[in-house]
Amino acid sequence: METCPQYLLLDEDEVVRHGPTRKFTPPARPAPAADRLWALLESGAIDLLSSDHAPSTLAQKHEGDIWECPFGLPGVDTTLPLMLDAVVRGRLSLGRLVAVYSANPAAVLGLAGRKGALATGADADVVLVDLEGRRTLADDQVLSKAGWTPYAGRELRGAVVTTLLRGVPVAERGAPVAEPGTGAHVAPAAR
Repeated sequence: METCPQYLLLDEDEVVRHGPTRKFTPPARPAPAADRLWALLESGAIDLLSSDHAPSTLAQKHEGDIWECPFGLPGVDTTLPLMLDAVVRGRLSLGRLVAVYSANPAAVLGLAGRKGALATGADADVVLVDLEGRRTLADDQVLSKAGWTPYAGRELRGAVVTTLLRGVPVAERGAPVAEPGTGAHVAPAAR
């Protein structure tokens, strides 16, 4: 089972207040629904966390009304920072975050042993975090095509410091430092 940050952090009141920029499917639920999802995530009943990234720009989201605008929210830029904040605030353990956002996805995609773990023979893909760090999310920090986030203005505790790909830094404090094309296709193991 999988969930996304919007199901944990946004409720139907957000849709009423913000309209098209909170349109995703399935739609947001009343506020108490997220409490049950947090419990399922921590318990292990939910296996995967994804960004569900849909990079529509604000202009695209505001073309027409809520019924005509595209579905989805940008999430690739904010999922890990939001979840680190949840760890610091006690909503989720760091071990569960690593499982649902790294180890379990690697296993599901047939990449266990190479991705998703710090182990001999695995690629040295590592994210260094500072659980004492603080950050306020803002639209101008979003690097994806979307250029905005539904979480703008949220003050987060915990911060991503450095991202390493096969042991080489590719991002520092949210800014890319690697040359384009640094990544490589990784084929799943034969099943």
